[in-house]
Amino acid sequence: MFFQAAKVGQNDWFNYVITIILCIVANLLASFPLVLYLINEGAGVMELSDNMAAVFSTIENKNILLLLLTLPFVATLLVFIFCIRKLHKRKLKSVVTGFQNFRWNQFFFAFLVCSALMIISTVGGYLLEPDLFVLQFNLQKFMILLVIALVFITIQACTEEILFRGYLTQGIGILTKSRFAALIIPTILFASLHLGNPEVAEHGVAKMFPLYFILGLSFAIMTLMSNGAELAMGYHTANNVMISLLVTSPEAVLQTDSIFRSTEVANVNQQYIAIIILEIVIISLFAWKYKWTDWKGKLFGKIT
Repeated sequence: MFFQAAKVGQNDWFNYVITIILCIVANLLASFPLVLYLINEGAGVMELSDNMAAVFSTIENKNILLLLLTLPFVATLLVFIFCIRKLHKRKLKSVVTGFQNFRWNQFFFAFLVCSALMIISTVGGYLLEPDLFVLQFNLQKFMILLVIALVFITIQACTEEILFRGYLTQGIGILTKSRFAALIIPTILFASLHLGNPEVAEHGVAKMFPLYFILGLSFAIMTLMSNGAELAMGYHTANNVMISLLVTSPEAVLQTDSIFRSTEVANVNQQYIAIIILEIVIISLFAWKYKWTDWKGKLFGKIT
């Protein structure tokens, strides 16, 4: 169903190439306001390339910073919608689901589950090790942050899922006729894209790439098993929104006026264990709730 939806319209390989190039150009052009803002705030070009998280942490108005950080994804999504309609002659819905309508119930279920788990994890961490957290809650700044997070971080996360779990997964699947290729290749590309994050400069590629890969792989499994990206979109959105609202880490790309600020750089080794357990629990929950079957066929079978 999910891959059949990708066969509607004009899906020649050059349409994929043009769309990807235009999306990259739109993303880069929409990044200029952020660069100009940072330079205006006193950040040098070399300083930005050396330690972006440190530069972000010095910016006083972090809500404007977050808005400018998410602006490139707004531009990317608008260009992508244009390309899907004008080049591919398809509806956006066909990129994200194999069903007649977008399954909002799955999106919101994934959003609520992920949000609840992250809130519980944060509260538990604060109760167990309060010295690692600094309360920085400011109601006025937080309310502005909440609006920006719910609107623009949602766009950012959903744009990534539409492109990687929707567009590229379908395109690679149709091209290779392999569900395994559709599972793995976009996951590798997704992980590679995030290697530009400040966390990588702090911890190194060898430690961060597997984390991004595990997260992307879980999104890919959700998409192939459910014949659509709704669960992955809801989960990814909740993950990014909650990170921006709950705790800001020194090395994180999202430096926000969150409720807490971590006093230490995240322990990546502990994150491995936590993320693996979390992904197993969430995928198991989704599998139980939505009665997933034929795992071998849906993840490794041929696409006809």
